[in-house]
Amino acid sequence: EEVTVKNRLSQGFSERWAKRKRGEKTYSLRGTLIAGIIASTLILWGISFAITTYVSWNQTKEVLDEALVRSAQVLSQLVDRGAVPARDRGMHGRVDLEDDRFYFQVISDGKVIARSSRAPNQPFVSEFKGHKGFAEITVNKDPWRVFVLQRRHSTYQIQVGHAVEMRREFLEDLTEELIFAGLIILGISILFNAFLVFFGLKPLTAISQQLLKLSPKNLTPIAVKTRGKEIIAIEESLNMLLANLEIARRHERQFTADASHELRTPLSAIQMKLQL
Repeated sequence: EEVTVKNRLSQGFSERWAKRKRGEKTYSLRGTLIAGIIASTLILWGISFAITTYVSWNQTKEVLDEALVRSAQVLSQLVDRGAVPARDRGMHGRVDLEDDRFYFQVISDGKVIARSSRAPNQPFVSEFKGHKGFAEITVNKDPWRVFVLQRRHSTYQIQVGHAVEMRREFLEDLTEELIFAGLIILGISILFNAFLVFFGLKPLTAISQQLLKLSPKNLTPIAVKTRGKEIIAIEESLNMLLANLEIARRHERQFTADASHELRTPLSAIQMKLQL
């Protein structure tokens, strides 16, 4: 039975070795781990980037809407202080307050009496219900967002607006910066994880190199300098196996010696009788 088990083990080892010689594909554990870490890092980075972009878009809309409101309030205060001449005096004017992004209009009786230099001559919003609020309009086939403000004690209506495309450009600039910073962090993360995997599996390479040096006549225990619990467990198991093999080898040698001695005695007697 013992011989049968040994033959089966030997046959299985021979088959596996033959498959490797035939060029059966194998894979590197270290390479697989690094590839898995890179893939998972890329997936997580993509998800976090999508979430960040979505949040940034919403925050951008809120910030720009707040900027429209603040700009309208400041301009309303300027109008109330007389910074813009009255229309009934026939003194129309333009107030250059825009930075090529925000455009302002001061409206009285449905007509623009003061505006920023690039704002249209017609009001952004002709009819607006209420004293303040946002409106979505179209200027030259482009979507615009306008905030309308008219204080209860004032006869002037303030309209401040900008093209929605400006928001997209702002988001694109922010996205480019996020991508650039994210790629740097991604590269550092991949290199750091690859470094950890490479040196984390180095004790396994040391164990395999020491096992290659063993032979039936040399079953000395292996020793790996590591503090990893898993590697220490593998080392102890292999050393226990080597110790059992050494004991089995000694028993086999003892059995062979005893068998030779037991067989030599009757053979000697038979040889003597044959000679006689």
